[in-house]
Amino acid sequence: YFKLMNGVASETVLELTIAPTPSPTTFAYYLANQMDDGEVVLKEVDSGVGFGVLVGLAIGFLWCCLSAASITYLLKMRSQMQEEHDIEHLLEQEKQNPLGEDEE
Repeated sequence: YFKLMNGVASETVLELTIAPTPSPTTFAYYLANQMDDGEVVLKEVDSGVGFGVLVGLAIGFLWCCLSAASITYLLKMRSQMQEEHDIEHLLEQEKQNPLGEDEE
C-alpha cells in the first residue's frame, strides 16, 4: 500500500508546538482534574427515542402492512385462477360427454 503513494503533497514545518502533556492522559485522570475545578463536565441526558428510530419504525410498519396486503392479494388471485381452471376442466368434460351418458 505504501509503495503506491506517489505524488503526495507535503510541507516542511520549522517549528513544532509544545505537547499539552508529557504523556497521554487517561479519561479517569481527565475527570479527576476536572472535578478538582468544581466544574461538571458530564451530564446524562435522556433524550428519549430519536427521530431516526421513529422514521425507521414507521417505514418498517408500512413495509409490514404492504407485505400483508400483497400476500392476501396473491392468495385471492391464486384461488380465483384455480376456480377458473376447475370451470374450464368441467366445460371440457361437458363437451366430451354432453348428456352425461356413460360410454359402454
